[in-house]
Amino acid sequence: MVIDYAHTAEALISFLQTARENRARQIFYIFSFRGNQNRKKRRKMVLISGEIDDVSILTLDDLNKKKGLSS
Repeated sequence: MVIDYAHTAEALISFLQTARENRARQIFYIFSFRGNQNRKKRRKMVLISGEIDDVSILTLDDLNKKKGLSS
């Protein structure tokens, strides 16, 4: 098990590719987007995850109680 806190698409690619290169049998990647923060990154990071990992689990939370989380 490895825990990573990638903030950018480049960091996510590096993390997932490193796991693959080190012969990870399966990669289950769990990640989250907080409220309306970093909305522009979401699509790119979801696509990267889907290309490299075996299973993606996306969680959404809104610790700041801001509206508009679903978009």
